[in-house]
Amino acid sequence: MKKRISIIFILMLAVIFIPWHSVSAKTIKTLETSMTGDRINVGGIAEEGTLAVQIIVYDEEEKNIVAMQSTHVDDNSTYHDRIYLKSGNYLVKVADYDGGEYISKAVAPSTDGTEEYTIDCEDSILTFEDDAGYDFSASVVDVMKLTEKEREELGIHTDEYEEAKEKIENNTKKYGILVGVYVINIYDDQYEYTDEGTIKIKMTDELKQYNTFKLVNIDEEDFSTKDVVELTIDGDYLVGKLPHFSVYALVADKIEENNNETEITEPTETEKEKTTTPEKTKTPEEKSDNPKTGDNVIVYIALLVIASLGLIAVYTIRKKNTTKSKH
Repeated sequence: MKKRISIIFILMLAVIFIPWHSVSAKTIKTLETSMTGDRINVGGIAEEGTLAVQIIVYDEEEKNIVAMQSTHVDDNSTYHDRIYLKSGNYLVKVADYDGGEYISKAVAPSTDGTEEYTIDCEDSILTFEDDAGYDFSASVVDVMKLTEKEREELGIHTDEYEEAKEKIENNTKKYGILVGVYVINIYDDQYEYTDEGTIKIKMTDELKQYNTFKLVNIDEEDFSTKDVVELTIDGDYLVGKLPHFSVYALVADKIEENNNETEITEPTETEKEKTTTPEKTKTPEEKSDNPKTGDNVIVYIALLVIASLGLIAVYTIRKKNTTKSKH
């Protein structure tokens, strides 16, 4: 008897609570979608009392689920979230997290409705594009310029900072001299913005002693290097296009310009002795044993004259001897 009463009691609870649960599912009133780059923006209005919404993204054919996540509903019954996927065409469906019917809307890449934002920071300027109407703010901090107290206030302990700096310095020395570590953040009222944009960093007296600059993207987990951005000098600023906003090491170097001018080299010690020590005048004995051509001609003529005189003398003597013999 008690067993039967328990079963009946359970069935009564099921009859009471199951319909109540289905009735409690709220309705999603509106759904707005847009896609900028690789980011899908999802937002809308839910029925009052909705705590969270479920977001499901299908491929264009609505055959495969490519993303699924939930987001909370604000006190004013609005919701919004961002989903990062490869640029393309998708179908977005949204429903109350506790159940209820889904409403859906297609989304495709579009540049319409975007706006260029420019945010001035203390020593830098950030420029990027995003959906019009958002209220953005930015933070660009060179951690190397912070005092120990300022780093502690940000939760960066001195020993952790020194260890991270050493690793970053070792990993970036192949690109140049480490002169700054920039943490670059852009965010709206709720979410951090990580898409591409342009940064302008004001030149300091320290930076003006160099002429080549790079921003090297740093992995926040192991401090390894990723993307490398070449910076150009534009007036008093260094300018570069960032693939995304995160942590970057600023490295610099000074490369001597080659103007194709004739290179002047210092003479060697041997060359200096040759140019400064006068050459000693050689005596006839020290000169070459090979006689000059003019001297040879004179010698030949002299020998010829002597030989001729000798022949004449021999002929005269023989003539005189012949005359004597006849008498």
